[in-house]
Amino acid sequence: MDKKILLHFTDDFVKFYKLENKKIHFLKKEPVFIKKDITAQGYLEHIESILYTVQKHLSAVDNANVKIYATGICRKFSVPQQHYIIDNVFIDFGLYFNIVSYDLENFYIQNSVKHFQEKDMIKGISIQEFRNVVVCGSFQHHFNEIRDLVNNIEKFGTKVLCPPTTKVIPEFSDTNFILLEGQKKLKNVRESWKYKIEGMEKINFSDAALICNPGGTIGQGTMFELGFIIAHSKRIIMVDPPKGLSIHFPYEVGINFY
Repeated sequence: MDKKILLHFTDDFVKFYKLENKKIHFLKKEPVFIKKDITAQGYLEHIESILYTVQKHLSAVDNANVKIYATGICRKFSVPQQHYIIDNVFIDFGLYFNIVSYDLENFYIQNSVKHFQEKDMIKGISIQEFRNVVVCGSFQHHFNEIRDLVNNIEKFGTKVLCPPTTKVIPEFSDTNFILLEGQKKLKNVRESWKYKIEGMEKINFSDAALICNPGGTIGQGTMFELGFIIAHSKRIIMVDPPKGLSIHFPYEVGINFY
């Protein structure tokens, strides 16, 4: 049985939800007060005081069991200030502080109004959490799992930008660099860089990067992709808890609804 706690932070309240068997259940709403002129450091202190309380009441608080969605004034901070908040929440609590953009929030609310006749962002997330994503992982070792993940995501209406297809050209299925339908044979090993960077640039147009890492293993190619994704400040979600990381960075574990 899959259970998670979802928190929605705004400038006026914190909403608590339980996600169980892929269904959302509202738990409670607690008022908060955030000053309009609050600094990033002051905001972080405020958020952490709430999370310490949450930590006392839950048996497990980590990036697999607790998901955070934040709207409000945190979006007005500069990118370095947002990184400061995200990094410190991850360091202190092991949680990913997901700052939801205005357009993504509107997308969730539209889903909520359409399906539940109410403006509840988290309920809208339960209908479709992502508009566009990239899926990363080893085609050499986990092709079947990547294909299944892509198929499941697309059933929810989410567009997978990369890989553009999971159809492999048969003659390249056992090579070091697997080619997909529509890709031309490499002139030399260096040309694999062109396909790799073309795929990674799709991260700019995605809501998140989903890392297909069955059993937790992350190969060298996926580590390269993670570096690119981190540099572009995108949300990272691992399918399974990662193993063998020498440096832990802000990420989540487990896909909520797919």
